[in-house]
Amino acid sequence: MRTLTSAGATIAAVGITVGLMSAPAYAAPAASAAPTASTASALTTPHAQAAPRPPKSGKGSIKCSKHSSARVNFSWKNGWETTTLYFNNHCTKGKRITAAIKWAPVDGKPWYECFSTNGKTKGKHKFGHRTRIADINTRTKYCGK
Repeated sequence: MRTLTSAGATIAAVGITVGLMSAPAYAAPAASAAPTASTASALTTPHAQAAPRPPKSGKGSIKCSKHSSARVNFSWKNGWETTTLYFNNHCTKGKRITAAIKWAPVDGKPWYECFSTNGKTKGKHKFGHRTRIADINTRTKYCGK
């Protein structure tokens, strides 16, 4: 057996060859195709969470008048960028109904927007707001506030 002297230490030549051929104990394992549970949790950060679901949809109605049982029915579907409002006005033909749409609070304060429909009509309207509808009522004095 041959010995080598390097910086004051004696090392066997056989040990060097075996040492160079094996991987060190601290070496990382080969990368796999799918991350394991431990690597998946390491990759998850507060900023890399799944996107939240859009706000829920809803419905509401407004009576045509105090003495009538006819109504204007509303339903809405909130999306990521827009909100679609569906309406079905059962009031008499020519009767225009204005509804106050109460949008969910932005900076702690809700805001209102008016929407009008003619009698005996139905359809939909798309709003380009990122907030959601909280309520539909007849308080039109709040519109624009």
